[in-house]
Amino acid sequence: MSLTRDWSQVVGSMQREMDRFVTDFAGRKPPPVTYSPRPWQPSVDCFETAEEITVVIELPGMKADEIEVSVQGRILTVRGERQDPRRGVRRSYQLMEIAWGPFERQLELPAAVDSNAIKAAHGDGMLEITIPKVAAADRQLIVKG
Repeated sequence: MSLTRDWSQVVGSMQREMDRFVTDFAGRKPPPVTYSPRPWQPSVDCFETAEEITVVIELPGMKADEIEVSVQGRILTVRGERQDPRRGVRRSYQLMEIAWGPFERQLELPAAVDSNAIKAAHGDGMLEITIPKVAAADRQLIVKG
């Protein structure tokens, strides 16, 4: 007994499925709102001098008490939540690019720092964090101790 397939039926069935898919896909409407392509991550600049590392973070619409800054080793973490001041108001968006809600931004600092001497200044939507570097002699004590 030999098994033969009627390939014309298989191809015809596949063609009907593809036609159904294309018709369904072409008939769909585009989403009514264009969303931001990714979750909000504030922009960061990081630079250093011989004595310190400075990190500047764009945080428009946020107050200083809504921002948490911490350093663990050489990892700086900045987190918070940007609240939509018009939350709860019924709106119909045509474009939605401003992200609201929680964020967390971590970056590895280019040198060892004194995490107990962090200074931060906030104003005009910018957070500037300055952290003194650990001197070479102090780094050796930390490694040995």
